[in-house]
Amino acid sequence: MKIFKNSILGLWPLEMAALYVVLFWNAIFPYDEEVHSRAKFAKDKSEIKATAIKQMQIEYIQEHH
Repeated sequence: MKIFKNSILGLWPLEMAALYVVLFWNAIFPYDEEVHSRAKFAKDKSEIKATAIKQMQIEYIQEHH
């Protein structure tokens, strides 16, 4: 029983420190829905561009080789 008590008491400060870091980080950098939606839109757009470029490369190779 003493082992469990010591392990719980030993981990408690570490857990509190982790909680403090998470709360502090969220206070400094709050979640911004608009920024995240713009980033997702940009990612989707870049994937579409990459697919189109790849298709153009395939068509070019088929026409010229």
